[in-house]
Amino acid sequence: MIVNEDLSVNADGDFEEITKDDISKALAKKLGTTNFVVLSYTLKPLSERIGLLGDHSVLYVNMLDEEGDERKTSFFVKYFPKLEAPAKFADGIGAFKKGDPNYTLLVLSTKRKSRQNWESITDYRTITEKNFEESFFNDREDFVNIKGVEASIKCVIKEIDIFDFSHKLLSGKSFPVVAKDACNRIYELVKPSKKYRNVLCHGDLWATNFLLKYRIKDEPMVGCKFIDFQCGRYVPPSQDVLSVLYLTTSREFRKTYMYQVVGMYYSYLEKHLTVAGYNVNNIIPFDQFLESCEQQKLFAIVQTAIYFPLILISNDAVETLLSDVELNEKALFEDRSYLVLAHMNKDESYIKRLRESIQDLKEYCDYL
Repeated sequence: MIVNEDLSVNADGDFEEITKDDISKALAKKLGTTNFVVLSYTLKPLSERIGLLGDHSVLYVNMLDEEGDERKTSFFVKYFPKLEAPAKFADGIGAFKKGDPNYTLLVLSTKRKSRQNWESITDYRTITEKNFEESFFNDREDFVNIKGVEASIKCVIKEIDIFDFSHKLLSGKSFPVVAKDACNRIYELVKPSKKYRNVLCHGDLWATNFLLKYRIKDEPMVGCKFIDFQCGRYVPPSQDVLSVLYLTTSREFRKTYMYQVVGMYYSYLEKHLTVAGYNVNNIIPFDQFLESCEQQKLFAIVQTAIYFPLILISNDAVETLLSDVELNEKALFEDRSYLVLAHMNKDESYIKRLRESIQDLKEYCDYL
């Protein structure tokens, strides 16, 4: 959920507290009632940074429920980033304007206009064309992230040389030229399909956007929820399926299991539609779903190549990046290849996954 209350801040622009009113609103949505009493609460910042856009904590709440019994509950809390470059980036792409009112997720979506002036961001309660406007790969001329995408693509093209890939494709065409054209096709792939069934997709399914629930440590998980819907879009479901495969698995895994996972997804889709009283063949026939998977493979490959240089850097590197305004601005809006070069002899796993992303891109471009 989104809480639109001005937060108390100190002279340095940091959050001082979450109010009981904030917590009561979140609990009311979670419990479906206002018959409870908040006894106490504790906000515990996460020791490990999750991503670049925002700061995160866990809110622990002790309360009396409507039966008078004492209960404990918790919320995952995400703050709007306080540092200038990520704040500018998050504000521009509308990263805190899309939310799911059904999730028990407390998002304190307050942005700073100036040191003395704080303004709440609109709380969207319904799905509208405006709040599902593309927030990352948007080709609108005045869109703030145009420079961000250009910086990403520039890095992808430079990685061809960094990792010593041949400039000549199997077709005889130039790999850098074809790769740049392929990357720019992502602007069309994020728009609703005119051929395949569209659904509401998350758009950014990688490890840090899952909340996993465990009742007992080291035992199998009992629940999973998605968070961070700033990239939510109306496209074929195959986009999310291929996206999660390319963002979270290795080339070796995909060679062995990709179509098995695709088939598993479709089986679960059919199962849940049947339970809801629908025939999957009248909505997304399997042959059309497979065709759309082939189409969305390019989206997943390009998205992965664009994301990896930034999202896979170590937590220490993230802290260094965020503490340096000039480096932060460069990484988000100019050229990210310096991140790749800085990790060349330091992080074998990082370099391996980036090299694989360019290999995937090359294999796709070979036949364009």
